[in-house]
Amino acid sequence: MKIISHRGNLDGPNLSVENSPQQIEKCLKLGFECEIDLRTREGKLFLGHDICQYEIELAWLLRNSSALWIHCKDSESLSLLNRLDERLNFFWHESDKHTITSKGLIWNYPGGPITNDSIAVLPEEWWDSKSHIPLKESFGICTDFPRFFEVTGKFR
Repeated sequence: MKIISHRGNLDGPNLSVENSPQQIEKCLKLGFECEIDLRTREGKLFLGHDICQYEIELAWLLRNSSALWIHCKDSESLSLLNRLDERLNFFWHESDKHTITSKGLIWNYPGGPITNDSIAVLPEEWWDSKSHIPLKESFGICTDFPRFFEVTGKFR
C-alpha cells in the first residue's frame, strides 16, 4: 500500500512549508509519494493550496512525476496537464465523493468507501479501525502524518 504525503507534510499539517518544492523533494527522498496542489496563472505553474505560492517549472513536475499526485486547483492547470505528458498523474475535484486520476485510480473525498483501487484521503480525520474495513484494503492513503502511518502500521 502506498503512503502519500498530503502537500509534503510529514508529521501533521505545517502551513509554513506545505506545497513548497523543497518540502516535496524532502518527502520524495524519504520514500513517500506526494499529493501537491497545482495552479496555473498566465502560462506559469505554481504550487499552493489557496493561492499561487511557489513558482515551478514543468521540468520539475516531469522529473518527479513518478511520485506525484497532482491536484489541479483550476481549469487551466487541468487542461494543460491533460495535453502534456502521460507520465503525469493528476486529478481535479472539490467535494465530489470520488474522482478518477489520469492513471485510472479512485481518489476519495475524505471518508469515502475504501476499495483496492482507491486512495483513502486524510484517514486521520475520519477513520476508526473498529468501525471500518482496514485501510490496508485501499491502494493507498494520503495523509498529513505519513511518518506515523509508516512507523506504526496503523492502516492495518
